[in-house]
Amino acid sequence: MYSVLIDKNNKDEHELNGLINEDAVFRKVKLGDCFTFNEKNEYTQQDREYPFYVSVDTNTINYHVAPKDRQIEAYMKEILKNIKSKIKLRNNWKISNKVTCGNTSRSDVHPTNGHIWIEVIVNHISFIIDFQTLSFDGDTLNCYLDKIQFVAYPRLETLNYFSLNGDLHLMYPTIGDGNYCIANNRVVYNTTLNRKSDPDIVVENFIGFIEQIIVKSDKIYSCKKESMPKVYTHNG
Repeated sequence: MYSVLIDKNNKDEHELNGLINEDAVFRKVKLGDCFTFNEKNEYTQQDREYPFYVSVDTNTINYHVAPKDRQIEAYMKEILKNIKSKIKLRNNWKISNKVTCGNTSRSDVHPTNGHIWIEVIVNHISFIIDFQTLSFDGDTLNCYLDKIQFVAYPRLETLNYFSLNGDLHLMYPTIGDGNYCIANNRVVYNTTLNRKSDPDIVVENFIGFIEQIIVKSDKIYSCKKESMPKVYTHNG
């Protein structure tokens, strides 16, 4: 895990300088800012949430832009309870594991502690509710706190991936509600939901997301804006 803690004293030092030469492709990804929730979706530098970490795990190919500290347990617990009750009714779903939630009980300091999520594995696919949205604004990967993002990818694989020719593919959509990224049996969707949304509505939408992935709908989200992964190469 390579990381940098960003605060008001080093607010422009987002490069992960510790990355070694063979990981040069990881350095090509421009990591941006962590923004507090803005109901108008009009983000400026005044909305930065300090302090926050920028990080990359070169083993799991996961990038994170996340606050140092974050507590949303009560909201998560309500959603977690609702999900568990809903999936019990789905007899045709093969649930491979318990519903799990991430980074709500860690006591140590870690760069990803502020990245909060709930995961359920159905038919060997990981389905995740992220309680923040990672999106590209141009070529910069930013985090928008409390905006809910849905994720799906094969359980035994990683969300981001390398193609056979060694190119790095990052499955983060472009900024904007309703945008999604789809490729290689993976889907990431920027919902219109946020932490102020009714938990029942969040769960209802998440269950619908799972259903559409499982039945392999030709148009997962019609009338939405689709994007392909951003691709980074070792050469050029």
